[in-house]
Amino acid sequence: MSDITTAGVSTAREDLFVKFLTHREYRVLRHLIGLFPFLLLIWAVIFKNNHPEFAGFYSVLDALIFLLLITGMMYSNMYYLIPAFFYKKRQTLYFLLLSLLIVAGIILFRFGHDLLIEPHRISPAADGARSLIAHLIMGLLFFLPLLLTTTGFKLFQQWIEDTNKMKELETKYLESELRELRNQINPHFLFNMLNNVNVMIMKDPDKASQLVVKLSDLLRYHLNERSHHHAFLSAEIKFITDFIELEKVRRDNFRFTINIDLDPKGLKVPAKIFVNFVENAVKHSADSRSPSEINIRFSMNGRMLLFECTNTKPAKPGAHIERTGIGIANIKRRLELLYGPQFNLNISDRPDYYQVNLMFPL
Repeated sequence: MSDITTAGVSTAREDLFVKFLTHREYRVLRHLIGLFPFLLLIWAVIFKNNHPEFAGFYSVLDALIFLLLITGMMYSNMYYLIPAFFYKKRQTLYFLLLSLLIVAGIILFRFGHDLLIEPHRISPAADGARSLIAHLIMGLLFFLPLLLTTTGFKLFQQWIEDTNKMKELETKYLESELRELRNQINPHFLFNMLNNVNVMIMKDPDKASQLVVKLSDLLRYHLNERSHHHAFLSAEIKFITDFIELEKVRRDNFRFTINIDLDPKGLKVPAKIFVNFVENAVKHSADSRSPSEINIRFSMNGRMLLFECTNTKPAKPGAHIERTGIGIANIKRRLELLYGPQFNLNISDRPDYYQVNLMFPL
């Protein structure tokens, strides 16, 4: 029992440590701790009474300028260079710009020091006057490891964030799988299809045989793809087609179109990312009094895949079912985890039709 308790306490401490390093709520405290050694340096300068280098408060001003230089370099690296270049796989350019940042900072500090501080020197420099080249070499040796430490910290933060996203994505994917198993491959669906096939055998054996093949393909694909996060677009389109064609057998005055304005060969997409939208279109377009229709289109815009799904609404007032629930919300969250701000999802709910437009990069 004591081992279990110790392990639990250790895990809690590790979680707290990770939260401290990564969560936004601790950002100010993290920054203060990171700058503490340099604040300590200024404190030492302020209270150094013997052998001051500069008259009056200029020793403190010199330390403040140095702190400003370090702070500017650190934050320029963390919030501009790393996101703009390192995260985008442009490491060579990143290291070049980081070196230029250090060189520019040292030159600026040397210029400000010589202009504002050096005229007020009251004791000779201990090591004599250094040349600009010497300052640049010493500055690179000092600042480069310091800034690379902040780079390592940002990479650790990004790794933690990516790990959490992957965990959440895995959870959302499993939730989506469970929901699909409940809503699509359920006894009512299977019983209805088998009954339809049984009736069709007497009327049109060839068509009944085709339905059995489609139902078999649909079930096989659904079960085989459960463990995969991505699937070929061609397989996803076939799955959607089989699903709607099976539904068409159960309904009168229903038609659908699937337009494929691209070459899906070799293209991969998140597994079953479209099925929820198609399932909603099938469910909420059902109308016993008027013809119903579903139109689906796949196309490309540069490197972006465009998916459009439009369905008619029931003509009878009040027959339309609201599309609330966790289905669309989970799909949207899954897209956010996969693509961040790079995807676009627009849903139009009009009096006579409902339309989904989804776009994301391949």
